[in-house]
Amino acid sequence: MSKRMLLLALGFLGCSETATGPAEPATEGATAVAVAEGKADDYFSTNGKEYDLRGTDRFELARLSDESDEDFLVRAAAFAELRFTALTYFINAYVTGKSTHDGNYGYGGFRTTIRQRSIRAEDVVMTDEGKFSALFETEFAGPTDLASQLGAEKVDEGLWRFDVIVPQLTEAEVRDGSFARKYRDFKGNELPEEQRTLLSIDFEVGQNSIDAYPRYFEMMDDGVLDIAIQVGGDYNEKRWDRIVAQELYTKLTGTMKFKSPVAKYEDLTLDSGPFTRELETLYGPIEVKVYLVHPDMAVDNPQRLVEAFKAHAATRDIVIYDGHAGFDASYSGVVVTYQPRTAIPADAFKSLDLPEKPQLFFFNGCKTYSVYPDALLANPKKTPENLDIISTVNFSWLAQMTTITSDFIGSVIAEGRFDGLHEPATFARILSTLNKGRSWDVIYGVHGADDNPHKSPWADEVELCQACRSHADCPGADALCVSGACGYGCTADDGCPSDYSCRAVAVQGVITGSQCLPRSRSCR
Repeated sequence: MSKRMLLLALGFLGCSETATGPAEPATEGATAVAVAEGKADDYFSTNGKEYDLRGTDRFELARLSDESDEDFLVRAAAFAELRFTALTYFINAYVTGKSTHDGNYGYGGFRTTIRQRSIRAEDVVMTDEGKFSALFETEFAGPTDLASQLGAEKVDEGLWRFDVIVPQLTEAEVRDGSFARKYRDFKGNELPEEQRTLLSIDFEVGQNSIDAYPRYFEMMDDGVLDIAIQVGGDYNEKRWDRIVAQELYTKLTGTMKFKSPVAKYEDLTLDSGPFTRELETLYGPIEVKVYLVHPDMAVDNPQRLVEAFKAHAATRDIVIYDGHAGFDASYSGVVVTYQPRTAIPADAFKSLDLPEKPQLFFFNGCKTYSVYPDALLANPKKTPENLDIISTVNFSWLAQMTTITSDFIGSVIAEGRFDGLHEPATFARILSTLNKGRSWDVIYGVHGADDNPHKSPWADEVELCQACRSHADCPGADALCVSGACGYGCTADDGCPSDYSCRAVAVQGVITGSQCLPRSRSCR
């Protein structure tokens, strides 16, 4: 497949890849009220979901001379895996979002991306001599109303079906990958009837994850929260990498109140050190450090940018990549510069020297959902228990990278309005900020959060049900005064003591989150 094609060079797009927006903060002195059971659903939505995808492939394969049934079936199973790679290409060609720069703009385009590394082949059987049937499964993510957008047929409750046009591929085209060159910018509806096959795809919503908190406590337990931002290179004449890096410097030193390690942006080097500021928490102050890396820091030696990313990935709590991204894990990844093009392929993530401590990675480029999270999870030091990854399903825009990245950091280090203490945002709150529409129809989501805390890191069970007149009477910026008694932030019942439940609460009629409240509905 052409490297240029896989790069998705789309002008202002960052192709380099929840909940409603956060409610207004409560007014001082206000109290909250519990929301009746079942009412919370009316106020919460996500702009993306992960779906389980299944289909059955049928193909023919000639038996070799003197080949046993067992050997024939083994070879057919291996060939089925290759066919699944090809099928993924044509399914993606239909469902993935398009820009006017794409040669197949107008074909499909449902803001959906397949999770390529999760493709599984099952039940490869010979139905007749030389004829095989094979079930394949994978996941893809897209908008919450994907079924209606696709015009999919409802097969059963929660199960839908749609057809994808696939060309009749030769064995050679599948084995050598030449199908991608032959069908570049594929438009199935323009393929002659006699050259096409309809592939039926069934899909349903996958297992829904529960909202959770990033691992703030573990990331801050050394007294420091360190964040690395790697601004990737840009090939556009406007050089968005330079614009984004300069804007981030201005944001950090301005409204975000960080102290710069240098007098001005132009003085920044790879050895300048971090931007710093203090963040007060319920248990004392911690230092927040932000390291900013951009391509102009190593014009004569791009390899230094590669080493900078590796060094930050090996040590920092949060690692952010803002740049171009693509579907090919052997080519696309962290593109540190285009002058000349120098990158760490996603396939190389498995050999990065990463720590066993909890980390949060944010890949902010186009459609990073497809390969980036799974590539990083291939690293032997990382598991869903010590790794959370935010990726994108659809396009992200270069012109919005500064806003998205600064909003993300702002959510992570947010301060409470009344006491100035750190107010820990859940993933739903973080993602709702990223997903509120400024980047066209991008879909941000997090991987690995199922095992994350469902209880605020600053929760104090001793204070539950203590009498209060306002939120300021309850310890911790996310502990609210609910009907005269203190609660604390949570996302699920297991984040509360056994005689409490996690219930949505509203301030002045607006749901602001959830609090641990007595199951008896009374603190008496």
